[in-house]
Amino acid sequence: MTILIAEDAPIDAIVIRNIVEHAGYRAVVVNNGQEALHALAADRGIALVLADVMMPLMGGVELLRVMRETPEMKCIPVVFVSSAADAETVNGAVALGPAGYILKPVTQPSRVLERVERALGVGPAHAEAR
Repeated sequence: MTILIAEDAPIDAIVIRNIVEHAGYRAVVVNNGQEALHALAADRGIALVLADVMMPLMGGVELLRVMRETPEMKCIPVVFVSSAADAETVNGAVALGPAGYILKPVTQPSRVLERVERALGVGPAHAEAR
């Protein structure tokens, strides 16, 4: 399965990519929401988007809004990965119905994989939910 990572901070992008690739997923990394939309249009095999909330040109919140308005993308789950922990930002992002919200810095790969598996409906996280 392919996971699209929309992250403008190079170190964070590398950490997240390494986590998902080590778990056996294919990772595609882009720098902002606009690039993510182009990648989603070009690769119909993307199963999940991990998106930073705040990025230049287009952040994760706007990316999710556009995805939900686009028939070919509206069912692709999005998990936000962000250093924004203030109530206003988190509540605004969560109000859009993402598949999850992960706080940076990412220090627990297992937490990322748990959110990924839950969003994709695979792995142990999904089995426990049944």
